[in-house]
Amino acid sequence: MQAFLQWGTPLHREGTSRCDPRPSARQVRDTDAGGNRIERRLFALALALLLAVSLPVSALDLDWYIDDGDITINATADGKQTVKQGNKDAADDDPTITQRDSSKETSNTITIDADEHTTANVTLDGVNINTDADANRRSETAFRTEGEGDVNIELDGSNTLWSGYSSNAAGLNKGNSGTLTINDEDNNGTLEATGGYGGAGIGGGQHSSASDITITGGTITARGSNGGAGIGGGASDINGPYCNGSNITISGDAQVKAQGGTEHNEYNEGAGAGIGNGGKQGKNEAGKKVPVDGDKVEPDTSGLTEKRETRILHTRRGYGKRLSGEGH
Repeated sequence: MQAFLQWGTPLHREGTSRCDPRPSARQVRDTDAGGNRIERRLFALALALLLAVSLPVSALDLDWYIDDGDITINATADGKQTVKQGNKDAADDDPTITQRDSSKETSNTITIDADEHTTANVTLDGVNINTDADANRRSETAFRTEGEGDVNIELDGSNTLWSGYSSNAAGLNKGNSGTLTINDEDNNGTLEATGGYGGAGIGGGQHSSASDITITGGTITARGSNGGAGIGGGASDINGPYCNGSNITISGDAQVKAQGGTEHNEYNEGAGAGIGNGGKQGKNEAGKKVPVDGDKVEPDTSGLTEKRETRILHTRRGYGKRLSGEGH
């Protein structure tokens, strides 16, 4: 036993006793390795957080439910787009607005404001907005665009925009001076837009013109109210000029039905065109007030896919016109 202890394999190969306060070389290496591992983990965590912050917010898959309140989208000149709903305010360059239960109407609204030389983007995925559904919100506009930039709307699922009667606005009220474009890239979207009193279905509200409207896809139904055009200008009055609808394009796989609002006999206002101008109040040679129907405007359908149809109905006269695709 004595020889083994003296000549056998040492119990402490590093040459230090267990009571030596100095760490062994191996202990030093293990400590350094552990420290390095901790540092690497901290670095990896910091890098992951940095990447998460730098990612576009759309990549983080934000949810925007119209049930939760009014939504405002701002596209600013610095190239950023933000979405605000209540206390929630975030950057999102391609938001999707949906609804938990679209079988129920909501009176919450959508507003888009696009600065000059910018394009605001949004997808509607199964929203059912009717501001007439709430007696306290009948003066609200279902969907309003503002600013000097462009607005692109992508359609998914079935969508309804109905502005309240006393809003005097279009269902999809175009207030931006740039182009309003309605798309349906997946061929699965529909939109039904109905104006409040004197408003177009898509376009201007009462006493407002609308131009530069492009529809490239989707199944669209647009109904004016009380002299508003289906797509185009709102109703006018005896003192004002026609509220015009101009530069309207329908192309691709779009299927459009546009119905002008009927005349309003009480105020002698004419009917709105299916696509074109809103109706107005005029006077005959005897100075008596008479209704004057809005002039229809032929949309540009040269890019309409073959076999697609656009139906335009000018309500007061009771006639319609079908524009068939020309295979472009």
